Amino acid sequence: MSRTLLCFLSLILTFAEARIPGAYSGNILYSTAPETAIIPTYSRYLYNASSPQYINFTVYNNFDSGNMHMWVTGIDLVTGNVVMLLPNSTWYFPTVTKGSTGYAIGNFVAIPLPTMGNTINIPLPGYVGSARVFFADGAGLTFGAVPDGNGRPAIQQPTAGIIATDATYNINWGYMELSYGPTMTGNITTGTIAYVDISEVDFAGLPIGFTLYGCEFGALQVPGLQPDAVSEICSSIHALPPSNSSIPAAPWNSTCIVDSAGNPIRAVSPGDVGSSNFDTFWAKYVDEVYDYYTMNTLQLLDAYSVFLGNCTVIQSNLTCIGPTGYNRNFSRPSASDIYSCSTGPFQAQTNDSYAVGISVPILCAAFNRGTFLLPVGFSGVAR
Repeated sequence: MSRTLLCFLSLILTFAEARIPGAYSGNILYSTAPETAIIPTYSRYLYNASSPQYINFTVYNNFDSGNMHMWVTGIDLVTGNVVMLLPNSTWYFPTVTKGSTGYAIGNFVAIPLPTMGNTINIPLPGYVGSARVFFADGAGLTFGAVPDGNGRPAIQQPTAGIIATDATYNINWGYMELSYGPTMTGNITTGTIAYVDISEVDFAGLPIGFTLYGCEFGALQVPGLQPDAVSEICSSIHALPPSNSSIPAAPWNSTCIVDSAGNPIRAVSPGDVGSSNFDTFWAKYVDEVYDYYTMNTLQLLDAYSVFLGNCTVIQSNLTCIGPTGYNRNFSRPSASDIYSCSTGPFQAQTNDSYAVGISVPILCAAFNRGTFLLPVGFSGVAR
């Protein structure tokens, strides 16, 4: 297990999806820079150990391998361009030619990690958004530079690897997400804010945890999965009842990925192996939820128990209305919508308010976790 430790001198911390809206599409990270922006080859500014501005990673390798590597992708918040972190703690800015097919980024962006039981310090050279920190047993993860529709560089990142021909199929890997930047009052920097998560929405693979250190709050820890979690998950998947049971048939076994030696290395989201195959599995539960809230009210609260709104089913839609003009209709989600949390009724809309932006993942999580109809204390309240 790799433990990632980040040290800040000042931080406002929120655990959330660590992305800049619109930066990702599938496994492609897009630039947010204007089309005319100048793209440097390497970072023009270096980390200053005496400066409180930037993050310092202390990576502790608790994985029994002498060949662990780390990669960091993200958006440089100074230029808006996509970047990768180099072993010397400077940004690498990939460049592309408009109309080209792009190219593979070489292994010079792979950061070797120490052997089991040892640590390495890796400072970031600046503020970064929509970042992903990848860890893998071996140096086999591949990244590519491709042009976007305007000819600006984008970074093609590894996919989960669900079929034997996928480049990552036999690699044991995982990633966490991070965004870190300044908070502003007018033109004055008043502090910093970070969004960090261990990102196991797409798949559970190499166990990753982290501890976040700050001078104001001490240590905050997210331990991640236990070392044998993937094997346990796959054992539970294989133990699911057969299709002639009361549970509707679904290809659960396809969500457990094994390496060439037959060892479980990944449990992927059903959305990655064909969400439509799981529509029958979800149909009854979705119907029960919408039937129940035709006659009952669902109260939406955020993680701090702040009231967001009340929801009831009106004309087949779950309609949520709250203070500050919150009004959003949610049609019945498909399996694909439930597993993605970003399509169908959960797709972001241009007029969504802050409260809507918070409540969409809350509602989607309640479907994934099956908590809508639990006894009093759980049903009627989605967090």
